[in-house]
Amino acid sequence: MSRFLRVELSELEGKMNLLYSIFNIIFFLFFYYVFWNFVKKPSFRKLIKTAAVIYILASIINPFYHNFINSPQLFAYVVGSCLLIFCIILYYIEILSTSRILLINQELLFWISIGLLLFYVGYLPIKLSRHFWADLLNGFVTLRVVHRTLVVIMNGCFIFGFLWTRKK
Repeated sequence: MSRFLRVELSELEGKMNLLYSIFNIIFFLFFYYVFWNFVKKPSFRKLIKTAAVIYILASIINPFYHNFINSPQLFAYVVGSCLLIFCIILYYIEILSTSRILLINQELLFWISIGLLLFYVGYLPIKLSRHFWADLLNGFVTLRVVHRTLVVIMNGCFIFGFLWTRKK
């Protein structure tokens, strides 16, 4: 590979890392906001707001340890994923304790949260293993299949939710 091509690929990868990091910040904060709006219990709303603040702090701190442009922000991603799982659990706890449980399959956020929960519970270990054991390329073929399967499952839950809960 020529030196010129390597430099261009490196620059492209840097731009992609930057865009991906910005996307993750918007993505996680959006879903914290969505769950904050749907959860009615004041203590749960406060916990979700605290989770958003913790994620913002992690996103601010992470670039001091890893270059924001050259590498993905793993710490912020892991914190964001774990806190999103936490917010989903709070949402499930609340709907289990109310009469909303009777019509839960008709609530769009239920299907979205199932997709997000399945994806992040399954993908977080893959993300960490890819970061820490990048030398084991043969193992990543299997992980890539699992990753793609998780993406299909998540999007399938989204699609099913949109179709199942559409207004008739």
